[in-house]
Amino acid sequence: KAIISCVKEFAEFDKGMSEVRSIMLDLSGSQFDALENKAKNLGATTANTATEITSAMAMLARAGFKEDEIRDSVKSVSDLANATGMELAETADIIAIGVKAFGLEAEEAGRVADVLGLAASKTNTTVSELGEGMKYVAPVAKQLGFSIEETSAMLGKLADAGIKGSAGGTALRKIMLSLGPEIEKNGTQAFYDFMESQKGVTANFEMFGARAVTAAGVLQ
Repeated sequence: KAIISCVKEFAEFDKGMSEVRSIMLDLSGSQFDALENKAKNLGATTANTATEITSAMAMLARAGFKEDEIRDSVKSVSDLANATGMELAETADIIAIGVKAFGLEAEEAGRVADVLGLAASKTNTTVSELGEGMKYVAPVAKQLGFSIEETSAMLGKLADAGIKGSAGGTALRKIMLSLGPEIEKNGTQAFYDFMESQKGVTANFEMFGARAVTAAGVLQ
């Protein structure tokens, strides 16, 4: 049984690496070997198997990560997945969104993982829900000058009020876009100045509409 199990595990690992190669058609032999060795190393030193690591590599590859970027970021994916109990592929997808949407380098994947993990631990949300919200708001937030730390904190506070996942992301995006001209003119401080001014429900409704009026009140 042990021999059969080992053979099956090796077969699954080879299948996983083959998937990575099929996505990254321009991989050289040495680059493929480097990814394979990374997967084996993490499989031996983390709570994940080498085969599970290949699933994360495949997801990062689909997100457009290059070979060296995958090697730089996959350990952070593994760490966050183990800390939250999430599937590696989903975790890889969320970290990839954070890295790409905020224009970060792949080696900053650890920063993304830490920020999302902290926000999830301090507010009434999960990394998965934060990732869902990021899909909607992150590109706009980055263009307006907000950091991933600021954006995660705001999504977390909205989640505390029950505005989670895509609902939080779309509401925050609406608020940022509505204040966009002022933010582009005076920087992100214009956003915080508006929130600190406590405009009230009527003014918020006129500014942000029905879909974001509640979220604006929460942030204020």
